[in-house]
Amino acid sequence: MRRSWTACAAAVRHAAQRGAPQPRKGERVTVAMSGGVDSSVVAALLARTDVDLQAVYMRNWSTMDERGTLQAGSGGAMGCEWQREWEDVQRVCRHLGNLPVRLVDLSRAYWVDVFEPAIGQWSEGTTPNPDVTCNRAIKFGALLDQVRASSDWLATGHYARLVQRTSPDGTHTYVQRAVDPTKDQSYYLSSVPSARLAHTLFPLGALHKADVRALARQLDLPTAEKRESMGLCFVGERGAGAHAFARFLDQTHPLLQCTALETEAFMWTAEVPSIPATLLAQVRYRQAAAPCTVEPLHNGRVRVAFDEPMLAVAPGQAVALYDDDVCLGSATIAHVQNQA
Repeated sequence: MRRSWTACAAAVRHAAQRGAPQPRKGERVTVAMSGGVDSSVVAALLARTDVDLQAVYMRNWSTMDERGTLQAGSGGAMGCEWQREWEDVQRVCRHLGNLPVRLVDLSRAYWVDVFEPAIGQWSEGTTPNPDVTCNRAIKFGALLDQVRASSDWLATGHYARLVQRTSPDGTHTYVQRAVDPTKDQSYYLSSVPSARLAHTLFPLGALHKADVRALARQLDLPTAEKRESMGLCFVGERGAGAHAFARFLDQTHPLLQCTALETEAFMWTAEVPSIPATLLAQVRYRQAAAPCTVEPLHNGRVRVAFDEPMLAVAPGQAVALYDDDVCLGSATIAHVQNQA
């Protein structure tokens, strides 16, 4: 049985009271909308509060080909249909009482900071995670910078929660896993620093996806039946593309069993914890976090030794470290030690 609107709103308020600071009456909140059901529900939830709400749509992709010329309709059958997304965002905003909304073009920043580096890593044979980079550099980097110029808070449709921890160094904001383990996106947020999280709201972290969909239908949102997006869209006529090379080995093969790894400089969310330490490590989205021992190396790098071998870990992936369900940060994997 799905929870009612009242029950869902109460769950969001309760989570907010236990987590990081929330906006006060009259403060301006900008909700980042993608044209999907999740961000639409976030906008609907906030529209029923006493904040000064506005919306923004972040355009990450242009319809330019590799020669830099505009091509109407480029992007192929799986194209980045940002125009359609933008129309859906505007429809939702009208449905919510003509909520003010604007479009921010970050396609150049996305190209330089996310797309090109990922293609370069793939061409070198490593396995990057562009979603982690996009959250740090674009959503909570370039977009947050623009939003903070005229707004107090940025709200998004991420499935994650925020929690504050106090230490002699001060009070810092951390990402905490979402209530819904099947939708938890804390891994994708693992490289966003505390100073950025302090101005962020994640209302959906206290809800299950089924409740979010039910709320959208109950509120008759134009995106209530919209299918989920597949995340990054590396498409269009810009060339390069991402080729997938798969080698099929039995999952018990020693080459696939990672016993330890070394990272590049670790991006701690806030202060560096006392290490060596026993923590939990996650190297892929929706993967169960694994117990590990973390040891410091030179130049801010760390070594992660797993209690039990981890399957299919590769250089270029992001490894996120957790203290129970609180994310402490992440880094790119530089070297992998396998059983073979």
